[in-house]
Amino acid sequence: MITIDFDEYSRFYPADSQEDFARLLPDAELRMDVITANRWRAVGEADWRAGRVKRCLAEVLHVAIEADQSPAVAGATIVSNDKLTVHYASTQQIEESTRSLAQKWLSQTGLISAL
Repeated sequence: MITIDFDEYSRFYPADSQEDFARLLPDAELRMDVITANRWRAVGEADWRAGRVKRCLAEVLHVAIEADQSPAVAGATIVSNDKLTVHYASTQQIEESTRSLAQKWLSQTGLISAL
């Protein structure tokens, strides 16, 4: 099974912390399970798709980290309170972003379930 370690991940996203990486990697792996119907887990290091799977996992993990740092409010994009405006991504936007990244990195690999 393919996985990604913090050193590999930090090449793409050096600003993300190792603590966030370790805490949210299981969430990203579950998202990959849903997107690929668990097919990604059968890809080995020698498989030609390994690089794509690793990059997709890194991208999905980064979306999870970003969402964790600015929590989603279902359907809301801007919340304003006493001159303080906070921008949130909706849960739907996060899901769409994740699926779009999976389509980008895993298309033509036979790993993506119907999106």
